[in-house]
Amino acid sequence: MVGAIVSAYALAYIIGPLVGDNITKKMGIKNAVSLSVIVSVITLLFQVIFINPYILLVCRALDGLFAGLYWPNLQLEMCNWQKISTPERCDEYYRYYSMAWNLGLLVGYLLGRSEERRVGKECRSRW
Repeated sequence: MVGAIVSAYALAYIIGPLVGDNITKKMGIKNAVSLSVIVSVITLLFQVIFINPYILLVCRALDGLFAGLYWPNLQLEMCNWQKISTPERCDEYYRYYSMAWNLGLLVGYLLGRSEERRVGKECRSRW
């Protein structure tokens, strides 16, 4: 079951752009990206809360499906924006984009590590 849970994200991510194209056409890019972020946050929270393998499988699949909706739309918007923007503004916003990614990875790691320490102390105190 562990293999299915781990691979569900990747398999759903392959299907995501195919399904996401119709969703984007009906909702628009901004709404589709917003929906994708909301669903991804909810599924990630469920993955932390629930330990039932079937719920994890569904959450991983939904997360992959909506990630497949998010990234192509984001890249399309970046491409469209580059067509109407000056090279200087493109460079400036790519710097912001890269910095946001790096900060997100760093903050996510730090939060995860601090939570790991807290939970680890609680587990050790129970034994």
